This record gives sequence, C-alpha cells and structure tokens, in this order.
Amino acid sequence: MNINLPFAYVAGSDKIEFDFTELRKDTRFVLNDDQVIRGDQVDYLKGKTSKEMVTDHFRILEDYKDLKDLILRMFSSFCTATYGQPFKFKISTSWLTKLQKGDSIQPHNHNNCFYSGILYYGDDYVDASHLWLLNPLSGTVSNQFALGNRSHPTHTSWYIVPQEGGIHFWPSCITHYAKKNKSEDRVSLAFNLILTEPVYSFDSSFDPRWI
Repeated sequence: MNINLPFAYVAGSDKIEFDFTELRKDTRFVLNDDQVIRGDQVDYLKGKTSKEMVTDHFRILEDYKDLKDLILRMFSSFCTATYGQPFKFKISTSWLTKLQKGDSIQPHNHNNCFYSGILYYGDDYVDASHLWLLNPLSGTVSNQFALGNRSHPTHTSWYIVPQEGGIHFWPSCITHYAKKNKSEDRVSLAFNLILTEPVYSFDSSFDPRWI
C-alpha cells in the first residue's frame, strides 16, 4: 500500500559556516514583550520615524553582505530541494534578538513575506530555550499516533534546538514561540524572505513587476 502525506509544511535546517565575530559585537537588539514589560530601554523607538526605526534595527543584514549572500544561497538550495528549482528570493527584514534568563517569546507569525528564518550566531546555547513551531493543521486532526516522528503532520508542534551556526527556514504563516529561557543570553538573527521572480500559475500567478 502506498502511504501519502498530501498536506504538510516544509521547513529547512542546516548549519552555517561563517565567522560571526563582528556580528556578535552588534548590540542593536529588538526587545520582545517580556523585556518591554520589564521596562528595558526601547532606544530604537525614541524620536525616530517608522522608516528610520526599520532601517536602523530591522535591516541588520544590509551591514553584513557576505552573511546575507550566504543565507540566500542556502535558502536557494532549500527551494531546489523543496520545489525542484531555485526560486529567487530576497531578505526583506532582519533583526537581532537576545533572550535573557527567564525571558520568553509570545506566539506570533510574520506577515508581508513568504518565508521566515532564524540564525543562531552565538557561541553558547546550553540551556537555551527551544523555538516551537505550531502545526496549523493540528486543530483539524483527532489523533497523534506517530509518537516517534515529531515531523509527522499529526503532531501539534515541532521544535528547533538552538546550536551555534544553526540556520532554519519555515513558511511565514506558521505560529512560533519560545518558552522561558534558562540560559544567560540566547542571541539570534531573525529574518524574512520575499519572492522576487515571476511565478505563473493561472489565477495564483505572481510577478513583482505588477506591484
């Protein structure tokens, strides 16, 4: 009997080889809800327009061209493995986060993009909280028999273990979060990707030149 899994979301994981020395010196971290509630300084909001705020803190990879190009090459390989061809994408936004001990990330997803990703560029992730991705289909199934396979479509969630150089991609619509962090500093570089080449698929066609 043929076993088919017709409805599934595809995520990619790999390890990046890069010298993160300069990136680790960058302190332009974007605060999460826990840090704002605690009263940490939100310097990137002070006296700046929305455009200035985004340019300064949500376009980090524009200052690290070699790393950005490497991420795009790796994402192109992911597209080839997933779709059979290397669609052209660009990184739209990219930002730094740092979870301190006890911090968490509230469930959320990303808009105005096709894929999202994360790069763990720190050198110590002992006791760092995992990143959990919630299965959008979990509310439509009533069983979870594939206990040994956490990538099975019937599982409610899938998690990423932070490791130095670990890079991960997933569809931007997927809700993700992190439980309370147990390490001192859990740093990461998050980013979003947008499609920049035409895809002609009848009523679902897309061409950036139409925008």
